[in-house]
Amino acid sequence: MVLGKKIDCIQWLLLISISLGRYVEVAFLFLLLFSCRWYKFKKIAIFFSLLLIHFAITNYFVGYPIGKFVQQFVVLLLLVVSYYQFFRNYVPDIERLWDKYVRLCVYLSYFGLVQFIVYFLTNVDISFWTSFIGDVSQQSYRLRAYLLEPGYFATFIIPAVSYCFLQENYWRQHKSRVVVLVTALLLTFATIGYFVMCFFLLYRYRRILLKYCYFFVVPVILFFLYIFNYSVREEGMEGAWRAMIAKTSESINAFSDFEPKYFEVLNLSTYALLTNLWVANEAPCRLTGTGLGTHEVSYEMEYQSDFQFYGLNQMDAYSLFTRLYSEFGIIGVLLTIYLLVRYRNSKAPINIAMLVVFISYFVRGGHYFLYGLIFYAYVFYYTSSVPANDMKRLDLK
Repeated sequence: MVLGKKIDCIQWLLLISISLGRYVEVAFLFLLLFSCRWYKFKKIAIFFSLLLIHFAITNYFVGYPIGKFVQQFVVLLLLVVSYYQFFRNYVPDIERLWDKYVRLCVYLSYFGLVQFIVYFLTNVDISFWTSFIGDVSQQSYRLRAYLLEPGYFATFIIPAVSYCFLQENYWRQHKSRVVVLVTALLLTFATIGYFVMCFFLLYRYRRILLKYCYFFVVPVILFFLYIFNYSVREEGMEGAWRAMIAKTSESINAFSDFEPKYFEVLNLSTYALLTNLWVANEAPCRLTGTGLGTHEVSYEMEYQSDFQFYGLNQMDAYSLFTRLYSEFGIIGVLLTIYLLVRYRNSKAPINIAMLVVFISYFVRGGHYFLYGLIFYAYVFYYTSSVPANDMKRLDLK
């Protein structure tokens, strides 16, 4: 019983540290390493040796400074090894940990709803203290709880929301959880949240949609025609919905003039997305990439400007797809897609929920260790070969 309470406590502390950002997460995992039994991590050592060799070879040709690689390599190695030890020592079954994660998302959603209401009524942000953790975007009515941005919060709870609908009868058994989570996700007004939810709903109800697909042809065509011809100055649309339509429209139309000087007149999200993608495409070694942590260097070498918001998201490339393409090239992107397909387990709702969040990271969120990307990767891997109703049978090797 004492051991069970210790495991529960450590799992809760880890999940909370993830939600508090990379500095708290790294610090907690570093401390955890000194309080648990160490298991051998031969495969991890081989993987990081390959990363080192990859950078050494590519850097021989491109001559990039090694500072960013060393920083990313050390932190990433620490996190990967720490999570491995955590799962071996403190995760006797995934369901026990997963239930805590879903409940944390619910608690954060409740807090976010309070924050949303207070800000809406008083213009006071009760999460002002997060500015001490990192750079916080300008506060608005969009819900973000105590995470740095609404988009980060949306991505953080997307696996929980997906699981609510993937797990059979879950929404009937926990209606209040589902209502709170979905409401919070919608109130983020985050484009990525809406798009991923649309993707999830299409996946969840794909058989029905395929059966009656001819009913959706005309509405879909009309919607995309509207997007292509939408003007941000159009009357009659206000607020966050207008902003989402504008970002989608500008992102699509910008490919007709794929040059940074054209991106600078777009909204900031589109500017960040397309600028980083352009940099990744212009960087050397497009087949193999330029090495771990080098996108920021490529950004400064390939693109210079006196634009007011120059450098937006240059550290994380805005999206995981762009960063992988920049740092590991076409081979890295294809290998990542192969691994996602290889370890997909359609019979395990938790595994599919993880797949959904990785798709969202491919669109928005290129940071390797912010708000639990590595945690999600471990959960995805450990649920890849487990029967849907037998999550306790894990071989953590």
